[in-house]
Amino acid sequence: GESATFHVQFTGSPVPAVKWFRYSFPVADSPDFRIVTTDTSSSLTIDKTCSDDSGVFTCLLENIVGASKSSSNLNVMEAGANYVMQTSTKTKRTLKEMIVVAGDSIRFDI
Repeated sequence: GESATFHVQFTGSPVPAVKWFRYSFPVADSPDFRIVTTDTSSSLTIDKTCSDDSGVFTCLLENIVGASKSSSNLNVMEAGANYVMQTSTKTKRTLKEMIVVAGDSIRFDI
């Protein structure tokens, strides 16, 4: 019955589009899953967790330069009358191929 929040911070130019997934299914802002996104962060909150909320939650950030995703595995287990939550996180970035002209400025953030 406790809340669980996944939070990511980012920078990107142009500002990336943010999408949340549970397994491979899109998660939309709803009473069950509260999503708050700004130009530099996004969070997904489950207000009252139960064992059915266990799963892999992924935040995908995407713009014309590339994509980055961070996935967390949420385990909600019953421990008597209480629930115990455990998470583990993995992050992956991919860059898109771009053509630049000699003399153009480019920046790589790793």
